[in-house]
Amino acid sequence: MLASASDAVNALCTFAQDQPLADFGAREERVLEVGRALVATWLGQLAGAAGPRTPACPKCGVHSLNAVRRRRKPRTMNSRCGTVYIPRVRLTCRGCKHSWLPLQSVLGVDAKQRTSGGLQHWEALLGGLTIFAEAAQLLETLAGVQVGTETLRTHAEAAGTELEGEQRTAMAQVEATQEPPLGYAPVTNDQTLVVEADGVMARYRDRDLDGTLINGEWHEIKLGLAGGWQDGELVNPSYVAARETASQFAPRLGTEAARRGALDIVDWRGLGTDGGGEEAVLRRVVVIGDGAKWIWEHVATTFGSERVEILDWYHCCQHVGTVGAALCGVDTPETSTLGRSGQGSALGARSDGLAEPAHTTPGADGGTPKGAEHRTRLLPRQRPAHAVSHLPRAGLAHWFGCRGVGR
Repeated sequence: MLASASDAVNALCTFAQDQPLADFGAREERVLEVGRALVATWLGQLAGAAGPRTPACPKCGVHSLNAVRRRRKPRTMNSRCGTVYIPRVRLTCRGCKHSWLPLQSVLGVDAKQRTSGGLQHWEALLGGLTIFAEAAQLLETLAGVQVGTETLRTHAEAAGTELEGEQRTAMAQVEATQEPPLGYAPVTNDQTLVVEADGVMARYRDRDLDGTLINGEWHEIKLGLAGGWQDGELVNPSYVAARETASQFAPRLGTEAARRGALDIVDWRGLGTDGGGEEAVLRRVVVIGDGAKWIWEHVATTFGSERVEILDWYHCCQHVGTVGAALCGVDTPETSTLGRSGQGSALGARSDGLAEPAHTTPGADGGTPKGAEHRTRLLPRQRPAHAVSHLPRAGLAHWFGCRGVGR
């Protein structure tokens, strides 16, 4: 390693003598080039020195000091330090004739693995942030590591498949046992557990092997958040996302909420539904949505009767305005009055008055205006909230329009 370091220093000194007028950018590029080559060389030498000093035959246990040694072609491994060449020696026990590669088991790499675990993590991370071709270019530009687009795609999709498998296993465990999954990390007792769901439309696009862009279709990706709410701030949120139906996404978000403490038992009451024992009271969960039907019918119903459903303030005002425009016309005094009344009711954690105008005020033709019926379903009549007082007045109940509490 000292010899390779000396070679690197000599190469930099030679550059300084041969290029006295080189600007800072050229000197920076040269240092990066020499430094990356040196790091790759060191990693290869360090990997080649791995293993016990007196390795024993894995079959018969006899020390392999007298084993037959056969040198093989160095192994090429693409790593975060660049391309590394690892020396390989095959040992053959003279007693039982068993052959093995001592470095393979010590380094923890598969027989045909050509990319280090650390680089695979980088590839998966960048592959999830941008398109695969751009991710490969970023790796080469920022880290000096050359990776093929299809190689990066393979590793990123493999990581995604593994993560999906873990999530499905956790979902099955929660459904079968009603217990939190692995990685249990609940929000603290002085925080309110908040769950939020939303959907975003994304256009799936790809390219042919020759780089030609393929126009794709639009699909809704459902997003979920679980975290703590304390002192007017969202604390330590975690996320899930998937392109799937609402009925499939609800257990996924419910599992993440269970990992954050949604299945915690805080009290016991009365008799169980089977007539014996006591019924568990689960931790209260605040569910925030934009008024989409699937959130209330699939996601919110995943949680117990102690849940608090809140329509976010922006969409609350939007829906009230749409109802007002459908009932009374656009930009009319009646619409403005209805909007102010609806916003005041929402801030007061009540939704009783929001749906009433749609049933009492006729449209221009004497019937219910077009669009009003749909909007009143988004803001249904519900009894006054009986447990909203636990939410800080300047916190969740004020920032979001309360849709309803309890059932």
